[in-house]
Amino acid sequence: DIKPGSFPNSINPRARGNIPVAILGSAEFDVSDVDVSTVMLEGVSPLSAGLGAIEDVNGDGFQDMVFHFDTQAVIAAVGGCVTEMTLTGELLDGTPFSATDSVRILGCPNGASLAAGPGVVTMAMLAMGGVYMVKRKRQLR
Repeated sequence: DIKPGSFPNSINPRARGNIPVAILGSAEFDVSDVDVSTVMLEGVSPLSAGLGAIEDVNGDGFQDMVFHFDTQAVIAAVGGCVTEMTLTGELLDGTPFSATDSVRILGCPNGASLAAGPGVVTMAMLAMGGVYMVKRKRQLR
């Protein structure tokens, strides 16, 4: 979940701060199984201060793992206007995973960003061929 608790997940490409990203835990997924040394957002490693802090960011009673990424480094990695970003990494047993979430880069043309609006968010953990993928889907009303 990029920028937990916000929608749209707006990112100011001129900001000098960081982008928080949460891996959401559930009854089927324990975030302590994540190998924090392998986690990257669009190929960018997290800031050392944000290496996998454990907290419940969405109030569902399950522990989540929060990372922080340098905004300027991530924007440079994606090259500007994108509509989604992908977090990648591995579990402690070596199983790779990826998680994709929508983003709205401020200052991009309308076609290159999500329209603001109310949304319904669901998380699903899919096991396909031994590779775990976390997809976050939004249904706009």
